[in-house]
Amino acid sequence: MKNQFLIFMMLAGMLVISPNVSGQIVISDNGSTTANAASVLDVQSTSRGFLFPRMTMGQRDAIVSPPTSMIIYQIDNTAGVYINTGTAGTPDWQEITDATHIGGYWTPTGSDLYYSSGNVGIGTSSPSELLHVDGRPGIIMVDAETNYDAGIHFGYEGSSLFNLFTWGASTTNPYIFFGSNSYSQIWGMRPTGRVWHDYQGTTAAAYVLNSGAPHVSFSILNTANTIRNISYGIQVSLPNIPTTSLDTVPAGITVFVEGDGTGLFALNQHRDNKGWMATEYNGVSGEHSTGNRGSLGTTNGGAYGIHGTTEHFGYLGRSTSGVLGALNTTVNVNGDYGVKGYGVDDSGHDGSGFVWNQTRGGVYGTNTDDAEYTFGVAGYSPTGTGNTRRGGVLGADAGANYWGSLGYLRNSGSAWCAGYFSAAPITGGTNGNKNFSSPVSAMAISAYGDLFGAQISGGVYGLYAEGNNYSVFARGDMYRTGADVHLQQDNSGQNNIMYTLVSPEMTIQTYGIGQLQNGKAGIDFDEAFSNIVSGSEPIIVTITPIGESEGVHLEQVDGKGFRVAENRSGKSSVQFSWIAIGKRAGYENISLPADVTSSDYTNKIDQGLSNDGNPDEVAGEGLYYQNGELHLGQAPGQPSPTEGATIERSAPEIKEKQIFKTEESFNEPSENKEATEDKKL
Repeated sequence: MKNQFLIFMMLAGMLVISPNVSGQIVISDNGSTTANAASVLDVQSTSRGFLFPRMTMGQRDAIVSPPTSMIIYQIDNTAGVYINTGTAGTPDWQEITDATHIGGYWTPTGSDLYYSSGNVGIGTSSPSELLHVDGRPGIIMVDAETNYDAGIHFGYEGSSLFNLFTWGASTTNPYIFFGSNSYSQIWGMRPTGRVWHDYQGTTAAAYVLNSGAPHVSFSILNTANTIRNISYGIQVSLPNIPTTSLDTVPAGITVFVEGDGTGLFALNQHRDNKGWMATEYNGVSGEHSTGNRGSLGTTNGGAYGIHGTTEHFGYLGRSTSGVLGALNTTVNVNGDYGVKGYGVDDSGHDGSGFVWNQTRGGVYGTNTDDAEYTFGVAGYSPTGTGNTRRGGVLGADAGANYWGSLGYLRNSGSAWCAGYFSAAPITGGTNGNKNFSSPVSAMAISAYGDLFGAQISGGVYGLYAEGNNYSVFARGDMYRTGADVHLQQDNSGQNNIMYTLVSPEMTIQTYGIGQLQNGKAGIDFDEAFSNIVSGSEPIIVTITPIGESEGVHLEQVDGKGFRVAENRSGKSSVQFSWIAIGKRAGYENISLPADVTSSDYTNKIDQGLSNDGNPDEVAGEGLYYQNGELHLGQAPGQPSPTEGATIERSAPEIKEKQIFKTEESFNEPSENKEATEDKKL
């Protein structure tokens, strides 16, 4: 197969050297021969050959400063005739093996190799290309010797354009790469099948796949049976590049589809879980085998999801709401809600206050501006009185022992309440089905205010209160502008109207029946009266005899009691009634708040407060208390309705963050990208 070119011929016997007048030398076993006119040295023989110097590769490489074109015969490794194509300082020994080096032609051997008009054919006698391989299986093998890698250069007019090379063939982890030069590794593949691509361009897409096939154009199958972290079909990682708009966001994968097609469709092996991206109606859609399905970037909102069985559904980012959740009107059970939020479930996750960024919970709603008729959270219930015990918002403990509702339709006469609150009835016993043998501590409403604890204004009735021990307990002074009326029910069940005795003084009184004995009597006040009657103010005692007498008079009165005697030293023993009135201790010189007792106090209340439920009513001016007086208006130094604590409002997120990060990057290690100086291709 190999046609070796012999530059020199040596005779084994008698050599004849004939000098030529032109300076030529001929070596021949024929004494009458003459040198070729074009040669300097002409060796001729018809029975002998020329014997090159023979040595090992190590001996060859030990030659000091071998000149260019030195020729030896190497007897080990890949034996053959070698010529130094390099320089004396940098030798490059190349084997003389083919027509490139010896100027000959490929020699056919049987029907295996042909040369025709500059084309070489292997397995064909009529090659149509420079190298034409035909046959079965038609494989070309490029085999490099020890410590070298195999490769192919593709060029044009002497310039290298592309290269296909193996790398690290002698290592335990070799690979093959394709690049624009000997060290540029644009594409690479391991023997295990792992492929990588390093694209450094900026003006065009890294991958272009154009297929007219009516079937799958691109398919990726991950057959891993074990999972170390996460197995992927496709993973894309991008650097964190700052962007200014959605149009400049870098994308790992971009799919563009003309018409009504789907940009990306994914299906699991059993074909029961599937998803779509960039469809005619949605950005992303997915469906689970249970029938649960959802979409992102829909016609009606940013996100849509529906439960496959109940068909409860919800939206995110609608034109009329940020979040919408809805139950199927025909298929729902207790415990179903259009929107659910779960907060903390551990006592160790405590909040630190009542400010929005100090609390934690299941649902958070806020307004970040002061627009009228806006609410952080709103709940509504249909009007009408068909079904009761319903409302707009419900708040309760987990067992609903203590609950309250806003916008509530109570069961009593189908009456609407702005707010209804209950501490849950304790069953058993009497007196309103309440049994106080066990301790109770629940309160339906607790209210604490800076100016007012509560303001209640009813169109017909203001406040109705009832209680077992008391209905109303007021700690402090009580003021009223109307009558203090008492309704006393008599034996017939009728209410008798009674009025509280009033006085311009803070007085206390007691009364009783006494009896003269020989014209005299001593009365001790009851202990309650004696303890709270003022000792610095006179006590007024009025005595009325019950029966005929000379009349009576007081001999002595103090905080403990009084003594009475009959006039004219009478000795009768008639009964008498008495009433004692005195000032309450500590209230002898009472000073009441001037703003409360002022005639314009109630007018200020009317002007300062208004019914927000009536849009036709003039808005109240506001009230504040300062320096012992109630004022109309807004308190100086207090935040105006357009000021206050800043509430954070998150801007729409426009950046896609890297979701997965594996231990290995897509690019090969850097040491594989640069060749060492002693590496030969």
